[in-house]
Amino acid sequence: MIDARQVASFAELARRRVVAGPSLVNESMTATRERVVKWCAADFAPALRVAQVTAQHRLDTAIQLYSDFPAVWKALAAGVITSPKARIFLEMLEKLPADLAAEVIDATLPDAGDRTPGQLRKAIQRAIIAVDPQAPPRIVTRRRSNSGGCSRRQQMIRWRGCGPI
Repeated sequence: MIDARQVASFAELARRRVVAGPSLVNESMTATRERVVKWCAADFAPALRVAQVTAQHRLDTAIQLYSDFPAVWKALAAGVITSPKARIFLEMLEKLPADLAAEVIDATLPDAGDRTPGQLRKAIQRAIIAVDPQAPPRIVTRRRSNSGGCSRRQQMIRWRGCGPI
């Protein structure tokens, strides 16, 4: 799990890498961010004893949390919310415009520490609908699994090719 110190460290080291690294004239910000995430992940992975892909994911999450949602990061740093709750904010607010995301954060963050992750997800969904009633359903609803409504056992039966006759 990512704690607040790791988030701050990852984001700061990535910022330093951008400043110190070679500048490519025609490179977009997205390409620069991807390049920096790969470089830093290659540095962090051995130290953290994780796969490079895992380090890239953690670094990307840290940069997004630190730069796009500073109020959520401050709550994480203060111990008001946990890392899983911070990730819920990221998941649900990353597709919203910044001004609407800020309104949702202002409405839900004060009580986030007292809620379970499921309760927090529902509160964020209600807040998104309150600030933007026309929000597309893909923003409001939780990602669904690819199970097609089947239990784990039924999935295994299908996978083995031994479905019901």
